[in-house]
Amino acid sequence: MTNDSSDLSVKIKWKSMEGVSTKWITLCLLQLAGSVRSIEMDFHPCDRNCVAGAPARWCQYDFHVQWYESMSKACYNCPKNITDCSRPECIPLDGVERPIVTVNKIFPGPMVQACVGDMVEIIVHNHLPEETTSIHWHGLHQRESPYMDGVPFVTQCPIQPRSRFKYVFLASTPGTHFWHSHSGSQRGDGMFGGLIIRRPRSEDPHRRLYDHDLPEHVMTVMDWHHQMGTATFLEHHHSNGTNKPNNILVNGKGRYKGDNAHEALKTPLAIFNVKKGEKYRFRLINAGFLNCPIEMSIDNHTITVVNSDGGDIEPEEATSLVSYAGERWDFTAHPSGEVKNYWIRYRGLMDCDQRFTSAYQVAILHYEGAPDPTVEEPEGQVVYSNSFNPGMKINPLNEGSEDNGTLNIAELRSMEPLSEKDPSLKDTADFTHYLAYDFYRIDNPHYHKKNLYGFNSVIEKKRVLTPQINHISMKLPSFPLLPQRDEIKADTICEPHKIRNCSSEYCECTHHIKVPFSSVVELILVDEGFAYDANHPFHLHGHPFRVVAMERVGKNVTVPQIQALDRAGLVKRNLKTAPLKDTVTVPDGGYTIIRFHAANPGYWLFHCHIEFHVEMGMAVVFKIGEDADMPPVPHGFPKCGDFLPPFNEEMAMYDIYNLSQIAKRPSTLPEQLPSESTARENPTSQPSTAATTTQSSNSQLLKKGTSSNVLSSTITEEYNVDLSPETTTTVNLPLDQNKQNRFISRNRNEDNRADAEDVKINDISSILQLLQGNIIKTEYRYNQHEAAPEVEGTTMYNLLDGSDTNQLSFTSKSPKENVVPPRKTSLDELHFAFIPIRIRNPISNAISGRKNVSDTENEISRTLLTAGKNYLKSDQIRSASSTIKSNVHLTVISFILMKATMSIHLWNIF
Repeated sequence: MTNDSSDLSVKIKWKSMEGVSTKWITLCLLQLAGSVRSIEMDFHPCDRNCVAGAPARWCQYDFHVQWYESMSKACYNCPKNITDCSRPECIPLDGVERPIVTVNKIFPGPMVQACVGDMVEIIVHNHLPEETTSIHWHGLHQRESPYMDGVPFVTQCPIQPRSRFKYVFLASTPGTHFWHSHSGSQRGDGMFGGLIIRRPRSEDPHRRLYDHDLPEHVMTVMDWHHQMGTATFLEHHHSNGTNKPNNILVNGKGRYKGDNAHEALKTPLAIFNVKKGEKYRFRLINAGFLNCPIEMSIDNHTITVVNSDGGDIEPEEATSLVSYAGERWDFTAHPSGEVKNYWIRYRGLMDCDQRFTSAYQVAILHYEGAPDPTVEEPEGQVVYSNSFNPGMKINPLNEGSEDNGTLNIAELRSMEPLSEKDPSLKDTADFTHYLAYDFYRIDNPHYHKKNLYGFNSVIEKKRVLTPQINHISMKLPSFPLLPQRDEIKADTICEPHKIRNCSSEYCECTHHIKVPFSSVVELILVDEGFAYDANHPFHLHGHPFRVVAMERVGKNVTVPQIQALDRAGLVKRNLKTAPLKDTVTVPDGGYTIIRFHAANPGYWLFHCHIEFHVEMGMAVVFKIGEDADMPPVPHGFPKCGDFLPPFNEEMAMYDIYNLSQIAKRPSTLPEQLPSESTARENPTSQPSTAATTTQSSNSQLLKKGTSSNVLSSTITEEYNVDLSPETTTTVNLPLDQNKQNRFISRNRNEDNRADAEDVKINDISSILQLLQGNIIKTEYRYNQHEAAPEVEGTTMYNLLDGSDTNQLSFTSKSPKENVVPPRKTSLDELHFAFIPIRIRNPISNAISGRKNVSDTENEISRTLLTAGKNYLKSDQIRSASSTIKSNVHLTVISFILMKATMSIHLWNIF
């Protein structure tokens, strides 16, 4: 943290899961009660000593996400006046002013601390004016709560600006974790913080190695850029800007040695207080943004590594520890030297090394009784070349198990043999997947237009290599896979073995691998290493995994080479004491083999944790189990996706009913229609004019309307309908976008009478959901004025017949074969109702996302969308004859569905 709070009236809200009641306790009372400890601005009653058998708590937090500025006016005269740097809301960082994304205006953001078994509730308030956001709880596997994983378009919709989202999950995985934005470059701009889940000390196998486990000994490191992450990304990918970090920060603090203007700026450093003779547990979090592994060491001290990513390991003593983006490490230190201040050194590797920016940083280990470290710093000047201590190194960069003086991940051992307890360590995995990756020299159309500025057409420094897994770039859909899985279609996702060879051309899709529930999966990660020396830390959501093997083969390697080594027995797997992690690196030109037990159903992302790489698609989604295995979607969970309405003001000709011939209709209307005999002889014909009828000569068939530049309030068309049983008539239905009539909602009672209530349809989506996947039934009622029994006819409009034209057919049926409507008839009402039928049009089915239209049968049966009498009364109704075949002129009034401005009528005269 960068600030100390001077406001002692801060209120903390908490709930006891035992007592349910909500309490507000001031900070002073909490301190007096001894229920919290102070770590600068982080004060919370859930930060406590965890005791076996104690009741769990409900830990509540509010996260306010907002843009802010480092070295803002809140800092006054910082760093010239060092005390000003500790003012509330002053975030000095390394002394360079730049925009940042903060949570609650602190950097790093609030530390979430809880005991195993607590429930954590965090309400995220998105105050970013134009950006969505989300938060991933890195290290928590979200069993039974996969919707809380915080990955946009995988487990949730992104949190919209000016909106809130509540995350609720069980603190079930003890260890050092962290939370961070999973949206764009926000993590690299400052949106991250610690997440510490402690267990009772009696349950910690390393409890004898330390006396203190304090919040102030959480050490968060990251590479840092002096401009916004998005700007860095755009400049690098579309021009020749650099993607190399400028600096390294420790708990949001540090100094910058990059140019003379900042040489003299002594901004605050992170300070870790200890007492000689005591033993301390430190928790290291690498919140790195780009390709900058960080090597940490403490002058004149060794460290003992005891845990990684929440997995306990056999203690290993070392001089230095290398961490990669997304990794967490726990180590103990025993301050036993001279009482003074010591440098803690942090050296940047890969893109931070001496070839590029020589990024490094320092912090201070302050012994109690030593001089004030803000006045008297440790001895010696630190520069990049001496920003590390030589000796035993754990988790080295691009080194294998044969290298002396190092221990890689696969050489570390879990605390106890696990082969009998963990099914992932059985002799043979149920499924094995090779995931090969590298940077590829291809024309990625997002950054290289082949015919304009292709990869080989621009100078070398402007060429962007594309990182891919199995030659595929991940492209997530417009909706989240997990909560809206019922919307996934065959063309939504792709699997590597089902697509064409993408080794020479750019391929992108929703890269997806299906895994049966409760199976054991082995992933062989192969860094081909042909592009250049690099390193990629991979993180698996939803599951921990065992690191069973790791080796660097050479400068480069291929999958067939690894397979040959494996067949020859040269790939050694540790199936007894493999360490448990969720983030692991892969040596360049080598491989790492991991195994996991797929016991957490859902959709889980697996990706490189270097932000620019995952943004370009270096990821894959594992679908664990079937849909039925997954927990139900929480009630009211947000939904999102494309909005492609059938018609809109910008593109009125676009529709979901395959009425593709609308744009091809003649500019003038014909004087008459084809005869009934013609239609019956060729039932599949698609007349381009008006209706097919048995007595087209008896009356005027179509009434001409207005021209396209005149918008009439009502367009009325007439057509003939044969009331004989089973007579089919075909008409054309263009669509009018300009009318916005009102609808009458009528609820029918048992007597089939309509009780009218004038309402205006305000939800276009609900109307479209009814419309898609159904037919429209039009009921017209003839009232006999001579007290004859009422006669009803029914017209079925089949909108989903799969036709490629704008024609639709309907059938007129008389309830009694020989009933003749009286000579004096009038059209009293015209009812529009939506009737479920079998969906025959796959396109409409895909758009509507409906599988079973009968689900809405009750609602449909209760609701009729009826045009009001004022719109439908007509004096044009006449009886053509007194025979069984009676021609009745029906008047069809165009009607509009709210903002979509969709209307249905016989013909729209432009």
